[in-house]
Amino acid sequence: MNKYILEHQKQIDALIAKFRDILIAYDQDTEQLSKLQAIGTVLGDDASALIDRCNEHIAYTKQLLPLC
Repeated sequence: MNKYILEHQKQIDALIAKFRDILIAYDQDTEQLSKLQAIGTVLGDDASALIDRCNEHIAYTKQLLPLC
């Protein structure tokens, strides 16, 4: 897993930063529609690619869970 983390650290950091930005957009003191629009702005056209990256990471870590 350490090798994986070292090789994918920038990607992992980018996913965490994007998640933080989504939480900030959601945490606004605005109406639900404004929150959704803000989240859409953060995601842009990247939602499918972000889901794919998350799924790849989850699949990899699930392979390692029995080893931990």
